[in-house]
Amino acid sequence: MAERRRWWLRVQALLEHWPAYARGTGPQRGLMVGALIGLLVGGLVGGVLGFLNRGIPGAIVGGVSAGVVAMAAAAALGWSIPRRKVHLSADIEFEDTRESYQPGDVLSGFVVLRSDGSALIERATIKLSCVGRFVHDTLPDDGTERVVYARSEKVYASETAVPVRLVRLHRGSEVRFPFTFALPLQALPTHHGFGCVIRWMLDLAVEARYPVDAVRREVVVASVPAEAPGGSSLAAVTCDAFQLSLSLPQLQYAEGDSVQGHVLITPNGGAAIKELRLALVRVERLTEGDGHIVYFAERDPAEAEVVGNRQPAENGTTYVWLEQHETLADGIKLDGARPARYPFTMPLARYYRPSVATAEGMVRWQLSAIASRDGLPEVQAALRLEVYTAAKSVGRVLSRGAASG
Repeated sequence: MAERRRWWLRVQALLEHWPAYARGTGPQRGLMVGALIGLLVGGLVGGVLGFLNRGIPGAIVGGVSAGVVAMAAAAALGWSIPRRKVHLSADIEFEDTRESYQPGDVLSGFVVLRSDGSALIERATIKLSCVGRFVHDTLPDDGTERVVYARSEKVYASETAVPVRLVRLHRGSEVRFPFTFALPLQALPTHHGFGCVIRWMLDLAVEARYPVDAVRREVVVASVPAEAPGGSSLAAVTCDAFQLSLSLPQLQYAEGDSVQGHVLITPNGGAAIKELRLALVRVERLTEGDGHIVYFAERDPAEAEVVGNRQPAENGTTYVWLEQHETLADGIKLDGARPARYPFTMPLARYYRPSVATAEGMVRWQLSAIASRDGLPEVQAALRLEVYTAAKSVGRVLSRGAASG
């Protein structure tokens, strides 16, 4: 059985040089194989019988007549024989094992095609694209408080390659075809937020006579810090009773790092502070919307259904997420002019939410020191941070099913 299979595979390899056979469907290939077998066998048998009966003229007439009849019959039989359905599969493999890419990097890999039978692949197209999806909420005109979410989409980059054209796969074959893309130097970073989502995707589509599921892979593109290093920064606010200062050694941080600094309170006289706390917020500001701000206390919007505190604003839509908060002290009594120093360390979680800015929306981070007093307005000193994702292998190539968004 194995020897016969190897023999048939060798015959198929020879037939592949015949263009009509190479491009034919299963029934068409069966018709051609049947016609060839019928012509050869019928012609041989008819020729032998004709030769025995009437010599060489009989061999010619018998061979041609029997060959034509046998060719027609065998071709019809080859066309009508039911064939096993061929299953094709496709995949994307990356050439290296890096977990993330940076702007300007080269992304290379292979389109992998597998088949459990003979099948012609017309072409395989792979596309690298960067798509931004933006969500903003609106209130319906019926006067209810039910929030309606509107979505928009923007394609920031798209490049297509065709690494496969007119390839015949045989039973049990697995073939790899290389592809290469260069990420733009100004590539937007991957961002998995709520109002702002930016993703880089590889989409593979295969055109064949048998169905092949589309393949999608997400490629994480990390953001890099600005060329100019963030220097020491200080924010100070003075009220009637004290000065509140927030000091950091730098303003650029990678996800996974810790923000270290200190808060300094310098009294102008006797006063009492009910609570001194830190708040790290992520602000998503979108250009679309009816003019409002929504404040969310939950750290991660994906963990639960969240209900925000909606406030009016001048334009657009702004979502403010409380990412981290910490109480540094409570019940502080200030006496004289001696300053009080409160050091802190606040970690930045890895959620793929770096600072980013586009025409459709922007995301920024802000750290605030807040002093609250009984019966008086809060005093707040704030610094804007730049958060990036290029450090410590933050990115990861995520596999997604073809139906994932």
